[in-house]
Amino acid sequence: MPTTPVTTIVPKTPGLLTRQELADLVNVGINEIPRLLGQFHLMPIEGCFPVRSVWRQVLGVEPQDDEDAALLMEQLQPITWVAAQIGKGSSTVRNKLSEGTFEYPGPIADLGDPEKTSRSRRWLPAQIRAARRGDAVPTFRAVEPLRPEVEASAEPASEPAPEAVNNAFAEILRLNAENSRQRRK
Repeated sequence: MPTTPVTTIVPKTPGLLTRQELADLVNVGINEIPRLLGQFHLMPIEGCFPVRSVWRQVLGVEPQDDEDAALLMEQLQPITWVAAQIGKGSSTVRNKLSEGTFEYPGPIADLGDPEKTSRSRRWLPAQIRAARRGDAVPTFRAVEPLRPEVEASAEPASEPAPEAVNNAFAEILRLNAENSRQRRK
């Protein structure tokens, strides 16, 4: 059974995705983007989203090299695509996933409402293709998504939050918030 070609997303600006490019990468309509930005805590920089932030926040992975990065730029695919690639029906794939008997790599992202059973799971095409051919399935380094800092009190933090240590943008936001509190006093 031949595989269906998959689109590789090539950003107009290297390393940054526009809203449309982000929608294309995760394979959703542009109107879903505002909801996903809130769900995954994605912050635009000059109206674009750093590709590495999308990988971390949405997929929970980081590439180990340029080959991995290229695989992560393939448009994520829904269950209907996966079902067609393996010659099964979507309902069969859903059942096997819920039973824990799905013999292929699971979805890399769940774009649905975390409070409900999702029908918005997305797969990496390279993983399904490799498993189907019997090749080694590409794996990526798992990383924890960064969560926004929640201000617990009006007192300035004496030390930056752990996620802000190597994140210049988060540190700038923290300092701006601290300066704003000092001006109000």
